[in-house]
Amino acid sequence: SSDRPRQAGGPSGAFYDWFVPADGSLAISVADAQPHGIEAALVGQSVRSAIRAHAAHETDPGRVLSHAGHDLWAGSAGDQYSAALYAVMAPNSGTLRLAMAGNIIALVLRGADWEPLAAGQIPLGVQGEEIYSPRELTLEPGQALVICTGDIRTEIDPRGRNLDRKCVVEGTVVDL
Repeated sequence: SSDRPRQAGGPSGAFYDWFVPADGSLAISVADAQPHGIEAALVGQSVRSAIRAHAAHETDPGRVLSHAGHDLWAGSAGDQYSAALYAVMAPNSGTLRLAMAGNIIALVLRGADWEPLAAGQIPLGVQGEEIYSPRELTLEPGQALVICTGDIRTEIDPRGRNLDRKCVVEGTVVDL
Protein backbone atom coordinates (compact mmCIF):
# COMPACT_ATOMS: atom_id res chain seq x y z
CA SER A 1 0.00 0.00 0.00
CA SER A 2 1.24 3.51 -0.68
CA ASP A 3 2.08 5.55 2.39
CA ARG A 4 0.28 8.62 1.11
CA PRO A 5 -1.30 9.94 -2.06
CA ARG A 6 0.70 12.14 -4.38
CA GLN A 7 -0.60 15.67 -4.75
CA ALA A 8 -0.37 17.27 -8.18
CA GLY A 9 1.24 20.74 -7.87
CA GLY A 10 0.26 23.13 -5.06
CA PRO A 11 -2.80 22.83 -2.82
CA SER A 12 -5.59 21.43 -4.95
CA GLY A 13 -8.03 18.57 -5.07
CA ALA A 14 -6.11 16.66 -7.77
CA PHE A 15 -4.44 13.47 -6.62
CA TYR A 16 -3.54 9.94 -7.54
CA ASP A 17 -3.33 7.02 -5.17
CA TRP A 18 -2.78 3.28 -5.29
CA PHE A 19 -3.12 0.40 -2.88
CA VAL A 20 -3.32 -3.39 -2.84
CA PRO A 21 -6.71 -4.76 -1.69
CA ALA A 22 -6.97 -8.04 0.22
CA ASP A 23 -7.39 -10.03 -3.03
CA GLY A 24 -3.90 -8.99 -4.22
CA SER A 25 -5.09 -6.85 -7.13
CA LEU A 26 -3.77 -3.33 -7.78
CA ALA A 27 -6.24 -0.52 -7.09
CA ILE A 28 -5.70 2.94 -8.59
CA SER A 29 -7.62 6.14 -8.02
CA VAL A 30 -7.23 9.50 -9.73
CA ALA A 31 -9.44 12.44 -8.84
CA ASP A 32 -9.80 16.18 -9.16
CA ALA A 33 -12.04 17.75 -6.52
CA GLN A 34 -13.57 21.20 -6.81
CA PRO A 35 -13.68 24.10 -6.15
CA HIS A 36 -9.96 25.07 -5.83
CA GLY A 37 -7.14 25.52 -3.31
CA ILE A 38 -7.22 24.26 0.26
CA GLU A 39 -10.96 23.56 0.19
CA ALA A 40 -10.50 21.30 -2.84
CA ALA A 41 -7.53 19.59 -1.15
CA LEU A 42 -9.77 18.73 1.81
CA VAL A 43 -12.53 17.48 -0.49
CA GLY A 44 -9.93 15.44 -2.40
CA GLN A 45 -8.76 13.75 0.78
CA SER A 46 -12.38 12.97 1.66
CA VAL A 47 -12.82 11.36 -1.76
CA ARG A 48 -9.59 9.39 -1.35
CA SER A 49 -10.65 8.15 2.08
CA ALA A 50 -14.15 7.23 0.86
CA ILE A 51 -12.78 5.29 -2.12
CA ARG A 52 -10.36 3.35 0.09
CA ALA A 53 -13.03 2.66 2.73
CA HIS A 54 -15.61 1.39 0.25
CA ALA A 55 -13.02 -0.59 -1.73
CA ALA A 56 -12.30 -2.58 1.43
CA HIS A 57 -15.81 -4.06 1.23
CA GLU A 58 -16.78 -3.71 -2.44
CA THR A 59 -15.06 -5.16 -5.52
CA ASP A 60 -17.10 -3.40 -8.23
CA PRO A 61 -15.42 -0.09 -9.23
CA GLY A 62 -18.77 1.45 -10.21
CA ARG A 63 -20.25 0.74 -6.79
CA VAL A 64 -17.14 2.08 -5.06
CA LEU A 65 -17.55 5.40 -6.92
CA SER A 66 -21.32 5.42 -6.27
CA HIS A 67 -20.75 5.02 -2.52
CA ALA A 68 -17.98 7.64 -2.50
CA GLY A 69 -20.23 10.03 -4.44
CA HIS A 70 -23.06 9.51 -1.97
CA ASP A 71 -20.70 10.21 0.93
CA LEU A 72 -19.56 13.45 -0.69
CA TRP A 73 -23.14 14.49 -1.52
CA ALA A 74 -24.45 13.68 1.97
CA GLY A 75 -21.59 15.49 3.72
CA SER A 76 -21.67 18.77 1.82
CA ALA A 77 -23.98 21.68 1.14
CA GLY A 78 -23.99 20.82 -2.57
CA ASP A 79 -20.89 22.83 -3.37
CA GLN A 80 -18.36 19.99 -3.30
CA TYR A 81 -17.86 17.63 -6.18
CA SER A 82 -15.09 15.64 -7.80
CA ALA A 83 -14.14 13.97 -11.04
CA ALA A 84 -12.71 10.53 -10.29
CA LEU A 85 -11.52 7.28 -11.77
CA TYR A 86 -11.23 4.09 -9.77
CA ALA A 87 -9.65 1.02 -11.35
CA VAL A 88 -8.71 -2.45 -10.16
CA MET A 89 -6.21 -4.55 -12.10
CA ALA A 90 -5.46 -8.26 -11.79
CA PRO A 91 -1.66 -8.24 -12.26
CA ASN A 92 -1.37 -11.80 -13.58
CA SER A 93 -4.01 -11.47 -16.31
CA GLY A 94 -3.91 -7.75 -17.13
CA THR A 95 -7.68 -7.56 -16.65
CA LEU A 96 -8.66 -4.05 -15.66
CA ARG A 97 -12.05 -3.02 -14.26
CA LEU A 98 -12.69 0.71 -14.00
CA ALA A 99 -15.35 3.34 -13.56
CA MET A 100 -15.17 7.10 -14.16
CA ALA A 101 -17.08 10.11 -12.89
CA GLY A 102 -16.80 13.62 -14.29
CA ASN A 103 -14.04 15.07 -16.43
CA ILE A 104 -11.38 12.35 -16.30
CA ILE A 105 -9.48 11.39 -19.45
CA ALA A 106 -8.41 7.76 -19.80
CA LEU A 107 -6.58 6.37 -22.82
CA VAL A 108 -5.24 2.93 -23.66
CA LEU A 109 -1.96 3.13 -25.58
CA ARG A 110 -1.18 0.32 -28.02
CA GLY A 111 2.15 1.16 -29.59
CA ALA A 112 1.68 4.37 -31.57
CA ASP A 113 -2.12 3.88 -31.58
CA TRP A 114 -4.47 4.89 -28.79
CA GLU A 115 -8.07 4.41 -27.77
CA PRO A 116 -9.97 6.86 -25.59
CA LEU A 117 -12.15 5.21 -22.99
CA ALA A 118 -15.72 6.42 -22.62
CA ALA A 119 -16.10 9.69 -20.74
CA GLY A 120 -17.17 9.58 -17.15
CA GLN A 121 -20.66 10.27 -15.95
CA ILE A 122 -21.55 13.25 -13.76
CA PRO A 123 -19.01 14.11 -11.04
CA LEU A 124 -19.12 12.58 -7.58
CA GLY A 125 -21.21 14.58 -5.12
CA VAL A 126 -23.63 16.15 -7.60
CA GLN A 127 -26.40 13.61 -6.91
CA GLY A 128 -26.82 11.28 -3.97
CA GLU A 129 -27.80 8.15 -5.86
CA GLU A 130 -25.77 8.25 -9.07
CA ILE A 131 -24.85 4.82 -10.44
CA TYR A 132 -21.48 4.59 -12.17
CA SER A 133 -21.08 1.88 -14.79
CA PRO A 134 -17.89 -0.15 -14.69
CA ARG A 135 -15.97 -1.16 -17.79
CA GLU A 136 -13.64 -4.13 -18.19
CA LEU A 137 -10.70 -4.48 -20.56
CA THR A 138 -7.44 -6.36 -20.75
CA LEU A 139 -4.09 -4.64 -21.03
CA GLU A 140 -1.69 -6.74 -23.09
CA PRO A 141 2.10 -6.58 -22.66
CA GLY A 142 3.38 -3.32 -24.16
CA GLN A 143 0.07 -1.50 -23.65
CA ALA A 144 -0.46 1.26 -21.11
CA LEU A 145 -3.33 3.05 -19.42
CA VAL A 146 -2.89 6.84 -19.28
CA ILE A 147 -5.15 8.76 -16.89
CA CYS A 148 -5.39 12.58 -16.70
CA THR A 149 -7.69 14.99 -14.99
CA GLY A 150 -9.79 17.13 -17.31
CA ASP A 151 -7.59 20.15 -16.59
CA ILE A 152 -5.04 18.74 -19.05
CA ARG A 153 -6.96 20.62 -21.76
CA THR A 154 -6.06 23.95 -20.14
CA GLU A 155 -2.50 23.13 -19.10
CA ILE A 156 0.44 24.61 -20.94
CA ASP A 157 3.65 22.70 -21.64
CA PRO A 158 7.13 24.27 -21.24
CA ARG A 159 7.00 25.45 -24.88
CA GLY A 160 3.72 27.33 -24.31
CA ARG A 161 1.51 24.82 -26.14
CA ASN A 162 -1.85 23.64 -24.84
CA LEU A 163 -1.72 20.00 -23.85
CA ASP A 164 -4.40 17.77 -25.27
CA ARG A 165 -4.94 14.03 -25.66
CA LYS A 166 -2.82 13.77 -28.81
CA CYS A 167 0.07 15.62 -27.17
CA VAL A 168 -0.17 13.45 -24.04
CA VAL A 169 -0.18 10.30 -26.16
CA GLU A 170 2.80 11.41 -28.25
CA GLY A 171 4.80 12.32 -25.14
CA THR A 172 3.93 9.08 -23.36
CA VAL A 173 4.72 6.84 -26.34
CA VAL A 174 8.19 8.38 -26.48
CA ASP A 175 8.66 7.65 -22.75
CA LEU A 176 7.50 3.99 -22.94
